[in-house]
Amino acid sequence: MSSPGEYYNSLPPITKAYGTLCLFTTIANQLGVVAPVHIAFIPQLVLKQFQIWRLISNFFFLGGFSINFGIRLLMIARYGVQLEKGPFERRTADFLWMMIFGSFTLLVLSVIPFFWTPFLGVSLVFMLLYLWSREFPNANISLYGLVTLKAFYLPWAMLALDVIFGSPIMPDLLGIIAGHLYYFLTVLHPLATGKNYLKTPKWVNKIVGRWRIGAPVASVRQAGGVGAAGPGAGGGVGGGGAYSSARAPPESSNTAFRGHHLTAAAIVGHDGSVWAQSSNFPQFKGQEFSDIMKDFDEPGHLAPTGLFLAGAKYMVIQGEPGAVIRGKKGAGGITIKKTGQSCVFGIYEEPVTPGQCNMVVERLGDYLLEQGL
Repeated sequence: MSSPGEYYNSLPPITKAYGTLCLFTTIANQLGVVAPVHIAFIPQLVLKQFQIWRLISNFFFLGGFSINFGIRLLMIARYGVQLEKGPFERRTADFLWMMIFGSFTLLVLSVIPFFWTPFLGVSLVFMLLYLWSREFPNANISLYGLVTLKAFYLPWAMLALDVIFGSPIMPDLLGIIAGHLYYFLTVLHPLATGKNYLKTPKWVNKIVGRWRIGAPVASVRQAGGVGAAGPGAGGGVGGGGAYSSARAPPESSNTAFRGHHLTAAAIVGHDGSVWAQSSNFPQFKGQEFSDIMKDFDEPGHLAPTGLFLAGAKYMVIQGEPGAVIRGKKGAGGITIKKTGQSCVFGIYEEPVTPGQCNMVVERLGDYLLEQGL
């Protein structure tokens, strides 16, 4: 069993920072150092007296020490952490952008008198809960040991409990609205149209890279000469060549994850030659592989038409331009990671989640990059 310090250090960076600031803000309020009225979001004071800190400070106050405060903090520790370690694994910039977009949306909504809420921290936590419920809709959740329900219904169950206990429901509703707007713009709309209008801005990526927040993501290297380190030297991945003298691939690069497996996987060279593949990996047809490679060279090439593999169509969703392509088809999907000389393919179906597939494929791709492949 890990100590509290070890558990705290294991938390992902954005969730850890947000939860810590919320805790410290409540402690400061309890000690009389900070009065809630001085950090509340009051539009008139922001506009007329330029008290712009209120645009940020209100998100860190979850109320005084109480059962409700403890529940909100535990929601950050559970659902925020699972989001950042799951669907947003190795996507710290995307997670930070999600928090920024959600905060901005909540501020805009709160300017409307009907929706005005002085402290939007609870709303931001509820947004995390809503997004978690959409990413893990079939997870079974025990609600205070009284009833078990699917995660998809958890936000609405928590909303109902707040109504029963007499807590304001507006913060919860605002969180659900902001969460659904983000989910619609980054998942549902791209699935329907192939277009993503809410890509993570470059300045967010620069902030994460400059301050080295989260796990580093290896950049795509230019393919060099294959030589003795390429597939030709050992007859394929796992044969001779680079793999015989390099360290073993990371354990997480295996297609197994928490008792489940990817449906199919493969490593394919940039020239279309198969280095390794599972027995059930679908075969490329026509220009399918060429179109995938073109999307790496010209990001957005596949967005209008979708990604095709063995005739099956995947709607292209948010990836990493020039490095990672992600697609969805029904309850499953595909992740493709480009390395210096190859592409790593992973295809999944439920109960494997998109985040689990991303982690397996991208970590194996990062390993190949480290080996010059």
